[in-house]
Amino acid sequence: MNHVIHIAAIVQLRHDTEGRGYYRRKLAAGKTPLEALRCLEQRLSDVIYRRLVADARTAHNRARETGPGGHCGASQESSAVDLPPHIDTSDQPLPGPAAPTLRPSTRVRKSTTTRHSNPPLDTEGSQIRLFVAPVLRAESGIGSPSMDMLRGEQIAEANLTDWRKLAQGLHARYLVHDFGTGARFVAAVGEAGDALGHHPRVSIGNGYVDLKLVSDDAIFRDDEGTEHVVEWVTQQDVELARRITEIAADHKVGADPASVSDIELGLDTARSATIAPVWAALLTGSPESQGRGSPSDEIRDATGRVPNLWFGDADEHETPRQRFHVEVYVAPEVAEQRIAAAVAAGGTVVDDSNAPSLTVIADQDGNKGIVCVDVSAAKKD
Repeated sequence: MNHVIHIAAIVQLRHDTEGRGYYRRKLAAGKTPLEALRCLEQRLSDVIYRRLVADARTAHNRARETGPGGHCGASQESSAVDLPPHIDTSDQPLPGPAAPTLRPSTRVRKSTTTRHSNPPLDTEGSQIRLFVAPVLRAESGIGSPSMDMLRGEQIAEANLTDWRKLAQGLHARYLVHDFGTGARFVAAVGEAGDALGHHPRVSIGNGYVDLKLVSDDAIFRDDEGTEHVVEWVTQQDVELARRITEIAADHKVGADPASVSDIELGLDTARSATIAPVWAALLTGSPESQGRGSPSDEIRDATGRVPNLWFGDADEHETPRQRFHVEVYVAPEVAEQRIAAAVAAGGTVVDDSNAPSLTVIADQDGNKGIVCVDVSAAKKD
C-alpha cells in the first residue's frame, strides 16, 4: 500500500494538479523536497482513508435496507414469469471511483519504461483498487512529460542561444549598464516566472545579472524503471528560458553566455553513506542536504550558498592521496581557452582521455582540478 501511495504522489508531481501545487507550497514554506513529498503522500493517505470510511458507511447502510429476500435489492417478483428479468444489483456495473481530492491530468503519454510490478491487493482491498486504478494506469504511461528530466540532446535541440547547460541547470549571464537596469530586468523576469509558476535563481551585481534555471521536482528513472524526484532541467525550465530571452531583448539587455561558470566539489571515497552526514552538517548545517535532489548521497544546499559536493567511487587504501578535487563547469566555447590559461600559469594536463567533456589539470604540487563541459547539451554546428 505504501508503494501505491508513493507512486500516486509521483504521478501528482508529474501532472499539472493540485497535488503539485501543494508540493510546491510546502517547498516555499521551507520544506525540503523529501519532506514535501512525504507531506503529499500523507495527504493522499488521508484521502484514501476518508474514501474507505465513506464506502464502509454506505455499505453498512445498504445492509440495513435489505429487501424481503434478505438481500439488498431483492424482489418478490419471479424472473421466471417476468421476462426479461429485472437487473439485480449484483449484475449492475460497479460505480466508478469517487472524484479524488487531487485531480490527475487528462493529458496522456505513452511510455516504454519497464517499472516494478505492484504487489496484488486482496479482495478486501477492492475499494482501494477502485481509488488507485487511475493512478496505476498513469504509472503505466499516462501523464504530462513536462516534469521529466531532459537529456542533453533535448536541451541542445531547444536552441537556447543565451543559455548554457552546466552541471544540473541552465545558466545565463546578462550584461547591464547599471544596477537599476538590472533590477528592472529581474522584476520583469519575476513577473514571467509568476505567470509560469516557476522562477530562476538570481544573482545581481554591478554590470551583470546571473540566472540559473533548474527544477527541484524533475522525474528521473533509473535502469530498473524506478522513479526519483531529482534536481534537473525540465521542459518548464526551457520554456522560461525562452521567455527570459524575449524579456532581455525588450529591455535591450545583452547575453554573455561564454562567461557562465559553475563550481562543484568532488570527494573520492569508498564510504559515501558513512561520511556524507558529516559533510552535510559542515557545509549546510542540515542533514536534509544529503541526497537532496539526487538519488545518491550528494550534498546540495537548498539555497545554493555553497558548491555541491558529490562522492566518487574509490577503493579503500592506506597510502594518503588527494581525495578532494574541484570541478569547474564552463561553456563549451571557452573550454580550450580556460585550459590553455591554466597551463600557461604552470599547470599540467594529466588526463584528457575524456576531453572535451572532462580535462584533468594538476598544479605544481599535484593537486587536481577538472574542466567540465556538457557536450551533449551543446548546440551542434
